Amino acid sequence: MPARPSAPQTPITAADRADRADSADPGALAALAAELRRLGTEAGLDAIGFASAEPFLDARAHLESRKADGLHGGMHFTYGDPVRSTDPARSLDGARTLVVAARSYRKERLERESEHEPDQHRHAEHGNHPQPEPKHDAEHKRQLAPRPG
Repeated sequence: MPARPSAPQTPITAADRADRADSADPGALAALAAELRRLGTEAGLDAIGFASAEPFLDARAHLESRKADGLHGGMHFTYGDPVRSTDPARSLDGARTLVVAARSYRKERLERESEHEPDQHRHAEHGNHPQPEPKHDAEHKRQLAPRPG
């Protein structure tokens, strides 16, 4: 029987370190978190955080309530199976921590707009006004506003 070719050597990744990190060693977990933040920042992410992979029971109850009330808007991906959607262990058996990352598209839009700043001033001189913020931005602000009571 011919010898099997050896597998190419690959560098140890953050995921490999996560598999090896002992949850009882806060130093190893802190080093892993720092490495993931560094890698995410280098990749252009604006924020990197960590959350427990415990089921999101409040979110599940909210999804089930909205679905029962017919407020799902046909969004099967979100409302099709609230138990699956709110339990990370259903996607990855043994998951203990979620790595959560965000990238601001608004920041990119503002940077693009600032590149055209002279044009904006020229339009302002002719009486054109800035466009209102997109509906989704206004809706997001409304949802975040404190509610009375």
